[in-house]
Amino acid sequence: MDKLIRSLAIADLCSSINLLPYPDAVSTPDGLIGFVYCKVIYLRCALWISLVASIFILTAMTIEQCVSILFPLKYRFVFPKNRSGWVILGVWVASGTINVVYNLVITFRDSETGVCLTDFGGDFFEAIIGTIIFVLEYFLPVVIMVTAHSMTLRCLRKQEGAIFRNRSESKGVVQRELAVVRARKKIFKMVLFVIITFISTWSIDQMAFLLHGWKVINYYNFIYQVSVPLALINSCANPFIYAATNPHFRKALCNSNLWKREGSTSKAGNATSEGNSSFASRDTSMVTSRI
Repeated sequence: MDKLIRSLAIADLCSSINLLPYPDAVSTPDGLIGFVYCKVIYLRCALWISLVASIFILTAMTIEQCVSILFPLKYRFVFPKNRSGWVILGVWVASGTINVVYNLVITFRDSETGVCLTDFGGDFFEAIIGTIIFVLEYFLPVVIMVTAHSMTLRCLRKQEGAIFRNRSESKGVVQRELAVVRARKKIFKMVLFVIITFISTWSIDQMAFLLHGWKVINYYNFIYQVSVPLALINSCANPFIYAATNPHFRKALCNSNLWKREGSTSKAGNATSEGNSSFASRDTSMVTSRI
């Protein structure tokens, strides 16, 4: 889970960097430069690769959390430590493939004027392409997230209820089991807020894009001006969600060297050691919960 959270933060950072404005070319030169500009830069391919990667990583986080809670004994075999890296790599490859193919298919360069244009090849193909993008980038991730999170929540409630009903165990054992369940709930709450933010910020844009493909509405008008900035807010909101729902994240941020003045090295060292001990206790509880 930690690797996926870091990867999600990296994807959001890449999205934020790609949001920086740059001048659009009125016309492009002949040759490779014009081809690359129209196929890659014109529709901000790098931005959408990082945005879609963020969606896929969030989906993977939800699946991993669900498996770790519903099947704790099988979790280590399904999600070993080295497999997270392959999952992250697969996410970026899938996101890159979707967006690169999309740009290669619909964009072209006018040889006479040098202007970059888009062409879906007809209304039917535009509807098909829009539907595929909607399903891959929004519908399937939302269905997976909601289903996995519902199963996780139901399992957590059952575990907590079973602990309270089991009166044969000692008080210390009950407290430890409750601590594990509460730690899981904190992680569950953080991921839930991230999912709610994603659905809230992306729904209008994705629905409008789908309806535009089927010629129900005109996407490139006022809806575009509102829905796209709203969707991009998702990349900036996740760090605030981490800070609001994860006390360890807040403590690590406050104890970081960015907030220290010169001459307070000893205090920084003490704070860092305290932060490390808190993270160690958190990691221990997470490992215990997965056994």
